Amino acid sequence: LDPAAPLYEWPHTESLDEVIDPSDATFVDIIHTNARHLGMVSPSGHVDYYPNGGENQPGCAFWICSHQRAVDYWTASVKNPELFHAYPYHSWDEYLSENVKKLKSYPMGIAASKSIPAGIYYLEVGNEFRQYLTSVNSIDDSWI
Repeated sequence: LDPAAPLYEWPHTESLDEVIDPSDATFVDIIHTNARHLGMVSPSGHVDYYPNGGENQPGCAFWICSHQRAVDYWTASVKNPELFHAYPYHSWDEYLSENVKKLKSYPMGIAASKSIPAGIYYLEVGNEFRQYLTSVNSIDDSWI
């Protein structure tokens, strides 16, 4: 979830063993939400997601908010695995230039799997995830 850039990606990479990469697990999926600041820009998984271009997230005035947003997106996906649909594009600009997403979409978050073709994926995320971040628990919930 938005792997750290300071001391890992910049000012320079000390060792590739210190940076997450596809060899670290059977399936490595990365959600980049604050690239060029606190999070890495470089693709570092089998599948790399760049919500809203991966740099600054809507509603965030500070870098730490955008950095933390990766956790929020993943948490929301646990409650609704079909919430996020990402598309394979070469860049955020290319993604934005398409009026109708012509490519097949793939899930971001808990529903991501090694069946997704390796590559870079982009998606737009608004406020739809917020409804999945808080919940009211009842005594009935404790029995589940």
